[in-house]
Amino acid sequence: MDFLAKLRELVDRGVDVSAEFLAKAKAKAEEAGEKGALRVEIYQLEQKAKQVSTLLGAEVYHAFIEKGQKTITAESPAIRDHLEELSRLRSLLETKQRRLEELSDT
Repeated sequence: MDFLAKLRELVDRGVDVSAEFLAKAKAKAEEAGEKGALRVEIYQLEQKAKQVSTLLGAEVYHAFIEKGQKTITAESPAIRDHLEELSRLRSLLETKQRRLEELSDT
């Protein structure tokens, strides 16, 4: 094999290795980006759940103290709305957390 052929072979091999490395680096960067985005989304959902819990507590307080109600149920309109929202947020949180765990396991 002459010098030029060896040089071409080395360059071709280097290009293949570089392309493989860049593909792996891109995949890792995308994964890290997705993990970061998921962490932010999880934090935001947790904060929203805290807000809804606070509003739920305020509704319960309002019903008992300000309205003088003796009982309330999960079917009370304001209570039901907050409970449904908390359930929705919990489901979203679980989905996001599972995805984050999947990414962390790889």
